[in-house]
Amino acid sequence: MARPRIRSLFATSTLLLGSTLGVSAPDDDERPHMRIDLCESDCDGAVTALRESGEHVRFAATVVIGDAVYESAGVRLDAAASDPEDGTLAWEVRLDKWVAGASRDGTSALRAVT
Repeated sequence: MARPRIRSLFATSTLLLGSTLGVSAPDDDERPHMRIDLCESDCDGAVTALRESGEHVRFAATVVIGDAVYESAGVRLDAAASDPEDGTLAWEVRLDKWVAGASRDGTSALRAVT
């Protein structure tokens, strides 16, 4: 069986419940970057489900913030902030969805725009 293709998405902005988390794109040297590594088929499936039915599909991904790696974080597209037609994808990220207690600086819920 072939290994799934992994797609890495870099956040251009990240919000925590409406507040700035201090995470930015990787070209900003002063703050840590955020990257979401996910299976290409999961990403494509989430975009298709959002386009066709408005359904929110949640799946596991690896989230990297600075030097910290969060395995099995729960991610799903945020329909209100995403526009798949122009390539803007906003992701709701739950660091603690499948790993109890996972958080960054006491925060487990993030929104990342890629």
